[in-house]
Amino acid sequence: MTTDPLLGPVAGTMDWSLHRIRRMPAPKPMLTPHSSGVHRLRGGDSFDSLPVACMIVSAAGRVERANPRAAEVLRQPLEALLGAEVGSVLAPIRDLAESALAGMEERTRRRLEVGGESFVVGFRASSLGPSGGFSVVFQDITHWDHVRKDRDRLMQLAGVSEVLPAILHELRNPLAAMAANLELMIEEPRERTAEDLHALLGEVRRALLTLDGLGSVDHQLHDRRNHAVDLAIREVCRVLTGQAKARGVTLHLEVEDMPLLPFKRAVVRAIAFNLITNALHAGRPGGQVWVSARVQEDEFQLEVRDDGEGMGPDVLARCKELFFTTKSKGTGIGLALCDRVVRNARGRLHVASETNRGTTVELDIPVSAPPSTDRPPPDVKVLPKE
Repeated sequence: MTTDPLLGPVAGTMDWSLHRIRRMPAPKPMLTPHSSGVHRLRGGDSFDSLPVACMIVSAAGRVERANPRAAEVLRQPLEALLGAEVGSVLAPIRDLAESALAGMEERTRRRLEVGGESFVVGFRASSLGPSGGFSVVFQDITHWDHVRKDRDRLMQLAGVSEVLPAILHELRNPLAAMAANLELMIEEPRERTAEDLHALLGEVRRALLTLDGLGSVDHQLHDRRNHAVDLAIREVCRVLTGQAKARGVTLHLEVEDMPLLPFKRAVVRAIAFNLITNALHAGRPGGQVWVSARVQEDEFQLEVRDDGEGMGPDVLARCKELFFTTKSKGTGIGLALCDRVVRNARGRLHVASETNRGTTVELDIPVSAPPSTDRPPPDVKVLPKE
């Protein structure tokens, strides 16, 4: 489900139509046999005149009423809709229930295919009360869907130009350190070679984590295979220890030994890297950063806490917004992408902060993969009538 400002006019009409349906007298639909053997519904002039496609669906998931606009949008004869199972023509009954529970602020997109033609429908559902069933309004939003995708591509291009200087800045420091170490090794090849190689390896890992922090975090978290998540978090902390010392911040690590979890190591590293880096940047000389992780009651829990500058209420309210940052060289994408990947995994990312008292970021993620993790939810596919 999604809320998109581009679909405002469409949503407004859908809201008005649902309001009209609620004000109509509760129908006692009488499906009577038509001469062709297909059921038709008598009456319903007001229902048929609504400007968007509408259907009344029974608690059993059958279409009891449908207006002519519904037949037009779904590319199906009206007779074929009446009495049909709603999952075969629009969406499963559970999706209607979820839409009704989400309320008027949420709408669902569904891609359909009829006779080889693919199109996108946006719908909202409303419960009909104790008797069960749903009223559903929907529109063909294929054009708006194309516009939204074009807008998203433009935003991605704009985002690249916006964050590229910050990415280069984050990579410049480890690259400069590597160059300095290599110069020393060339000038003094017989001294401290092993120590210098370890320093080089640390800077290489830091650069790779920087790229992971901006790339891998945009992927799905759950994986088909299990991985050592605790080792991934410890690796991030080990790489960032040098940065913490350079800032005069002490990094405390409390990561419990965990069983192998169905999480992608690169994504876990990216999340940990972003959260810990944010905490280090907020820290002050002599400050502290605590990192803890555990598995409790089938939930993976990660907490990053600092005693740094903190955030006021206005900044806290916007801290998860994409591209929002108060740092002169910040990207404003790390926390936003972490929040998105956690929500996609059916988890929760909570931020608590007070000015001059520090910030705590807590995330809880179910270990079990959500149904839609391995592949996107299957689109409803309506085969042409024979």
